[in-house]
Order: sequence, then C-alpha cells, then structure tokens
Amino acid sequence: SPADGVLMRPIVPRALVRDFIHACLYRRHSGYFLSPLERVHHPSEPLDFRAMIGEADYRAAQAHLAESAGEAFLTPAEYFHPWYARAFGRYVLND
Repeated sequence: SPADGVLMRPIVPRALVRDFIHACLYRRHSGYFLSPLERVHHPSEPLDFRAMIGEADYRAAQAHLAESAGEAFLTPAEYFHPWYARAFGRYVLND
C-alpha cells in the first residue's frame, strides 16, 4: 500500500505510452508527483567544502548524504548547494 512506502505501478490495460506515463506521474496515491514520499532529499546544511582536505573527505560527505537521504535521491543542486545555484545564476546573467 502507499502508506507502507511501496509504490504500485498503475494498472492501465493497453494504454498509450503517454497515458501510462501520465498515470505513473499523477496517480492520486502512488504517482511520482502526488506521492507523500520524499523524492529529492534536501539536506539541512550545505557541504563544507573548505573543511574537506581531499577526495576522501568529499566521498565520505557524499556517502553520509546518501545514507541520510534514504530512498530519495540527491541532484547536483543538493550536493553543491548553494554553489551550484550561484554558478548557474551567474551563467544565466552573463550569457
């Protein structure tokens, strides 16, 4: 059931691909966008890149974020918050 955190595939017999995708995304209790489950993990604190000495520290921080995310996933915007958004904003303003 959706309350258990298990997603059910929508039952759409002989559906067009667009109808199947719409059902997967917007079905009331198990659709990707309407599910109560967290899809993208939002860490409470950004990574402290200045305190990291090398790749090993970065990979350890990544592993810690992944563990805290559970089933949700992390996008580059979450890993590099707030630096990713600032760099993207500068790019948009300059080009």
